[in-house]
Amino acid sequence: MDKFNNDNLRDELYSVEKSCKKDHPDHHDCHDGYNCVTTKKICFKPCEFCKKVDTKPIDLNKCTDRFLKLKVTINNVCFDKEISVGVILCDCRGKIIDFKCFTAIKHKDCHSCCDKACGTLTRKVFFNIPKSDACRPLELTARVVANYTSPCDDDDSCDCC
Repeated sequence: MDKFNNDNLRDELYSVEKSCKKDHPDHHDCHDGYNCVTTKKICFKPCEFCKKVDTKPIDLNKCTDRFLKLKVTINNVCFDKEISVGVILCDCRGKIIDFKCFTAIKHKDCHSCCDKACGTLTRKVFFNIPKSDACRPLELTARVVANYTSPCDDDDSCDCC
């Protein structure tokens, strides 16, 4: 697997200058080195309200990214208190290859039992694992960490036992 660098991936996906080959001086239509990302510069003229544009095709046989959908469940979350959740994706040697984080608040709804002070929070987290050989096995470890962001902000305590 190529060395993963989050900054390089962002540059490859979003930067016209870095994803376009140097032999395209106008940078209007180009591919990345793997033909997995296509870039098309689009310019609207004054008073032009509609434009139809075709991009160059992407060859999925050359794009060996893998996609991971991870379902994260946090039990005993106090209602109406904000939590922060981090998901760290590591390779088989323990090297961090990607991470995602989010904050969430579990609100009490009509399905929640009135006498319970806590609930279960479930979220889906998505990872795109770039340039891995899809014909070979890939072992990863997902580490999930969670905590309240501001446990002392209010006087309301939570009994989740």
